[in-house]
Amino acid sequence: MTFFQPLQPPEIQRALLHQGYTYEEYLPAPMLRQVVACYWCSYAAPGAVPQEHRIIPDGCIDIIFDLTAQKLTGSHWISELMCRHEVMQIDHPMHCLGVRIYAGEAARIFGFPAGLLYGNEVTMQDLYSLAANDLIESLLCADQISIRLSLLDRWLCQRLKQQSMVPSSLFTAALHYIHYRHGNITLPGIAAELHYSERTLRRLFDQELGISPKEIAGIIRFQSLLHSWQRQPASADTVTRLRFSDLAAAHGYYDQSHLNRAFSQYYGLTPSQIRQSADDL
Repeated sequence: MTFFQPLQPPEIQRALLHQGYTYEEYLPAPMLRQVVACYWCSYAAPGAVPQEHRIIPDGCIDIIFDLTAQKLTGSHWISELMCRHEVMQIDHPMHCLGVRIYAGEAARIFGFPAGLLYGNEVTMQDLYSLAANDLIESLLCADQISIRLSLLDRWLCQRLKQQSMVPSSLFTAALHYIHYRHGNITLPGIAAELHYSERTLRRLFDQELGISPKEIAGIIRFQSLLHSWQRQPASADTVTRLRFSDLAAAHGYYDQSHLNRAFSQYYGLTPSQIRQSADDL
């Protein structure tokens, strides 16, 4: 039940990638693709000036492994579902491997909904104790990305087979409808479509995601807008390429200030700044 591949700045602003900063995404095993959006690997080797690393909301939570860690404790963490962009200033070498999990499917891996992660610091060791240590140590010792991906595939497939918890059918239907409408839907519209009260839906989304239907719809709509922008042919000139404002109207952003607020919250850059960086190859 997924309608787009979540985007992060290195996939949008390709000029961010250079000799000292690399970012790659990899598909998981086929049986995982309705739950895991991708694996990703990033490497940063800043020089005298710290490198900026921007993260934007994408409707997912991540398990992140620090491959430069010298010990198991503190070498990994689980992110919560983001609702605002974050910018990190990296001033030392970093090499990270991540698992990007669709937040609505997190229960299939963790055994509890993503909403329980919201506002809490949770590690793999908190959840899986010694079993987590075995996985982390294997990832740290592996010397090839293909081996690391195979380890993650095997571990996640085992989790899917062992874990019986699934999201409620009402939540799944509501989230499906939000995705189907590319986030361009109001809470009253969802309630009318599913014949449930707005209050029930708010409570359900708070339990499952830790955020409201309006907030997840906003994230999905913004991600859909970025996808529409990215899908335009790279060879198109400035005349034939659609402006963000033109695409925004098709995604339900009713005026420029509405669009600007979305970019301020979710990306932290203006459309013109993103466009300039994306084209500066």
